Amino acid sequence: MTEIVEASQAEAIEELTPLIGRSNACAAAGVPRANWYRKNRKSPAPARPVTARRPHPATLSQGERHRIPTAGNERFADAAPSAGW
Repeated sequence: MTEIVEASQAEAIEELTPLIGRSNACAAAGVPRANWYRKNRKSPAPARPVTARRPHPATLSQGERHRIPTAGNERFADAAPSAGW
């Protein structure tokens, strides 16, 4: 049933667009304008830029990571920090 509704909505939008414009035609057919443009896109979706992940501001440096096991008791080297307290 939704395919029939979508087809009739698309047909209504195409008929109304020359008369009242795309935005008003979408509103009259009950279709969000962004959805219409997304489904009727002529070109492929834009590529998302690849960005390198930034480390968290509280991340320990490599030197700090190497010092942690030797700073505490060797017995707690593989345990959680709260276990050493």
